[in-house]
Amino acid sequence: AGIGNTIIDFSSLARGITIVGTAASVQNNNAIRNLTIQNSNNVSGLDTDFCDFFQLENVRITSCDQKGLRIRRGRHFIAMNVRSDNNTGNGIEIASVSGASGTVRNFTLLSCLSESNGGIGFAFIGDTNAVGQYSIQDCRSFSNTGDGFDWTASSGTPTAQCSVISCIADTCGGIGFDANQEYTKFFHCESYDNTGDGFEVDRGVLVGCNYSSNAGLDFDLSDKCTVIGPVSDDRDEPDVTQRIFSQTATVTVSNTAVETTLTGTGHGSLTLPVDYISIGRTIRIKAWGFYST
Repeated sequence: AGIGNTIIDFSSLARGITIVGTAASVQNNNAIRNLTIQNSNNVSGLDTDFCDFFQLENVRITSCDQKGLRIRRGRHFIAMNVRSDNNTGNGIEIASVSGASGTVRNFTLLSCLSESNGGIGFAFIGDTNAVGQYSIQDCRSFSNTGDGFDWTASSGTPTAQCSVISCIADTCGGIGFDANQEYTKFFHCESYDNTGDGFEVDRGVLVGCNYSSNAGLDFDLSDKCTVIGPVSDDRDEPDVTQRIFSQTATVTVSNTAVETTLTGTGHGSLTLPVDYISIGRTIRIKAWGFYST
């Protein structure tokens, strides 16, 4: 037995390994170890739902036609030395689901690799319930089409209370670490050679995080973030931007003589705090659109 010897090949059929319980009958104490899952055309090569107290160890999910690993509605689990690579969707996705018992919390990802997938490397998705109270340690997201690590809220509830420790996002086709969530703490993480920003964080703490050669900003942070001791590869001062407001909705202004706003719904505030302007501080406004007759 072993990750290179025990291989389950689904031959592009809509089959995969699934461990699925219900809200009334949760699956407990399952373990999957030392094998490779490949060529699945299921929603994901390895899929769990309503599973608690389980363990994934030394597992590879590769060459699947959709997602690699998907975990929904689970608590108290650990994924260790899991590799998800060359799948067409997200490499590793952890998502809450609306309704009762829809949360995902109290878990650890340890020494996992998400590589060369067609979506996001590590995706954490909050629905009306949150993904919360977890840690990601020594994980790497490499050469994925989307962001390296991405936290989003699909229905208003962000993922929350997450510690990201010694993780690396490099050579991805988006942002290295894209955190639209609450109470995120990044310790000694690295982001380099990504096509977007290195770190884009709405609210959190970044301690000793490194960056190099990202196409966007090194740090694109809101005013609710704290940065302690960032160090770049060349030991220069970081390019740190605190985002005041980011508009998320389009606005159309028709032919009118009345003064009309061009701003709409977004994250942050259009009002500057008291004493915000100081010597050396610059406010940059980026706007775009189109004019038609």
